[in-house]
Amino acid sequence: MKTVAPALQNLLLEYIQGKRNTYYIADLYVFWLNYGLSYNAGFFNNGHILTYTGCDTDLTIGGNIYKHLSIEHDDIMEQRGVETNETNIKIYYSPTDKVQQLNIPWLQALRTGAFDACYVSIDRLFSPVPLHIMMGNISSDYVLKARFYGRVDVDEARISSATLTVKSPTELLNTQLPRNEVIPTCINTFCDSMCTLNKQDYSYSVSAQAGSTNISIATGLSKDDHYFDQGSMLCLSGNNIGTTRTIKSYANNIAVPVQPWGLSVSAGDSFVIYRGCSKTMAACEAYGNLTHFRGFPYLPVANTLL
Repeated sequence: MKTVAPALQNLLLEYIQGKRNTYYIADLYVFWLNYGLSYNAGFFNNGHILTYTGCDTDLTIGGNIYKHLSIEHDDIMEQRGVETNETNIKIYYSPTDKVQQLNIPWLQALRTGAFDACYVSIDRLFSPVPLHIMMGNISSDYVLKARFYGRVDVDEARISSATLTVKSPTELLNTQLPRNEVIPTCINTFCDSMCTLNKQDYSYSVSAQAGSTNISIATGLSKDDHYFDQGSMLCLSGNNIGTTRTIKSYANNIAVPVQPWGLSVSAGDSFVIYRGCSKTMAACEAYGNLTHFRGFPYLPVANTLL
């Protein structure tokens, strides 16, 4: 059951009693992004909160400005239990429209992962007065909050529109258990709290050299071949700012990502490149971290008896 403020309860009661017959409704969308565009200690994380409305004009609600956007959602279905509910959000924009706060075009933000796995709340405003361009602040007491709340997956991003799928947090209950698998390779993530190594100790700042493209980055470093295999790269400037790619191979000081960069790469674009780990016992020993190896390399091999 959702709770609403007394002001909204009284307003809805007036509609039920026939004292009002015209609804002034606007859908509100609040996005909590996983990262913004401020680089700090290896992460793009500013806690950016984006507020939009499908209304024809900007709205000020509870002191917060909800920017007008051509945005809509499919039907919302809610049910008791632990079933995963979902809805789709459709966003329409022009190629020059920019994302609030991030100051980058919508297509670039969507394709470079700015909205991946972020959370969104779909709220609904029931205004006691007609909505118009010159109206002042509206009390947040008239908002039905979290009409639907969930995690975003970008299904499709085109030059002028995008489709997002939003699933309720109960989808996290689909996580496979047990959490730790019994496998030959290490189950730690390289440089996580269980690995204990510091990722910054294995990072290098580079600028894309002449000849770099979205499928290969000339780093200008002088490292042995395979030095950065299975590592990662984080873009700090240029068209792909904020995007991370896993390194498939490193040879002749050229890093090839597993997946091409979403947008073009220019000479001078800044990156941070990190070493990786094959998660074998030998690799862990090479890092001097064998005491934290959590693999099971001596598991018996499955044999078939004839």
